[in-house]
Amino acid sequence: MLVDASQEYRKALKLSPKYLDIKNKLGATYCEMGLYQDARPSWRRRWRRIPLRRGRVTLGVVLLRSGRKTRAREEWENASRSSPRTSAPAYLDMMEREASTEESRAR
Repeated sequence: MLVDASQEYRKALKLSPKYLDIKNKLGATYCEMGLYQDARPSWRRRWRRIPLRRGRVTLGVVLLRSGRKTRAREEWENASRSSPRTSAPAYLDMMEREASTEESRAR
C-alpha cells in the first residue's frame, strides 16, 4: 500500500513539481517505509525557498527516526516558533519527557 502511495505521489509531482503538500506526503510515506535517506532531500531543498510548517514537523519525525534527535528538535522548535498550532510542541514535549525518563533511569 505504501509503495503504491509513493508511486502515485511521484506521478503527481511530475504533473505539479512545485506542489509542496505532495512533497510533504511523499516524504512522510518514505518515512513510514523506513526510507529516511529518500525522505530528507526533498524537504531540505524546499526549506531554502518556502518554510511549510507542517513539512517541518514531518521532517522532524524523519530526523528523529533516523537517529538525529538534535536536528529533529531544531525543526520542531522552528515550526513551533512560526506557528504554535502545529503538532511541533507535542513532539518537543515528548522529547522532554523521554529525556526526563532517561535521567531518572541513570540515577
